[in-house]
Amino acid sequence: MSSTRPTVLLTLGRLPPAIDLARAYRAAGWRVIVADPFWLNMARTSLAVARVHKVTAPQRSPTQFLEDVAALVERYNVSQVIPVSEETPWVSRLKAHLAVPVFCGEPDQVIALHSKLRFIETAQRGDLAVPETYRLGTDRAAALSREDYVIKPEFSCSGRNVTLHSAGEPLPPDRIDLLVQRRLEGHEVSAFCVAQNGRCEILVTYRAHTRHGSVAVSFERIEQSSVRSWVTQFIRQTRYTGMLSFDFILDSEHGTARAIECNPRATSGIHFVTPQALVHAIQEDTQRTNTVYRDHRRMQEFWSHWTHWFSVIGRPEERRRVGRAIRSARDVTWSRRDPLVMPLATFSTWPIVWRAIRARKTFAEVLALDIEWRPE
Repeated sequence: MSSTRPTVLLTLGRLPPAIDLARAYRAAGWRVIVADPFWLNMARTSLAVARVHKVTAPQRSPTQFLEDVAALVERYNVSQVIPVSEETPWVSRLKAHLAVPVFCGEPDQVIALHSKLRFIETAQRGDLAVPETYRLGTDRAAALSREDYVIKPEFSCSGRNVTLHSAGEPLPPDRIDLLVQRRLEGHEVSAFCVAQNGRCEILVTYRAHTRHGSVAVSFERIEQSSVRSWVTQFIRQTRYTGMLSFDFILDSEHGTARAIECNPRATSGIHFVTPQALVHAIQEDTQRTNTVYRDHRRMQEFWSHWTHWFSVIGRPEERRRVGRAIRSARDVTWSRRDPLVMPLATFSTWPIVWRAIRARKTFAEVLALDIEWRPE
């Protein structure tokens, strides 16, 4: 199926970053095709998207998922493939088999950054500040437990199964998939980067303003020079290409930024970037725009934020604070030119909501179960 316009294929449509990417490429004159294991997803309600196709979930069959994506590339004469979220490690395997660019790192590199242990080791080799992190069951992990520590899976998302422990608390039974990390005190800061061959084309630093459980439902852009310097150096040393996101703890006394995790995918920081800047950075376009950031310094996922407001009904002060935050932030998916995505978000995410209800888990816990990469 040919088209006179260049075509981009997004390999997920259920999340707000996919909407940002779709709108940005549509505004730049591209045709946007979306693949997702859920037939019903956010992208289906967006006017920026030309076609949405249901594909096999990679957790069900990685081989069939990649074949489905490759078939769409051929069918629509796709010019570029962009993985959006937790499916990135799977999609990276297509880099060696497709004749078109796939905007992410090589498979081994993506997995190394997705691993919370290998990422720490990579940063340490570059003399970048990170907390001590060891695999559970090692002598170093046992020694680290004499101080405040964190237990986390080596591969996970949305803060799932992360637990905080005080010094001296006994470690859980040995499991090869769990890590022990030094628990740091300070402020949490995040970063989102679009990288090209070791250069940060776009770098956003931001922080959570309101959290619902472990997930931020509103966030604000800030300037943080130590985080910016850390990310710039890391990208330069790894020579990465693709979208990368980081979580940091910023030491209150000395201002030292220590990275605790890396996600080789888009996160909430993408919502602060203008559509023109986003496309130019991914396409490595020499024609730059002077306007990199949107005017809004505070953004929110309105429906999640609203749900959180109801959850604090018994805490009047917190409820008033959350209410003020809702009124002062802009929804990440609202657009007058694409008006259905925001009001229909509850409907378009119903497959995930229903899965959460059946499993008696939170939305964030089940959001990526069918697409996230886990070791065999």
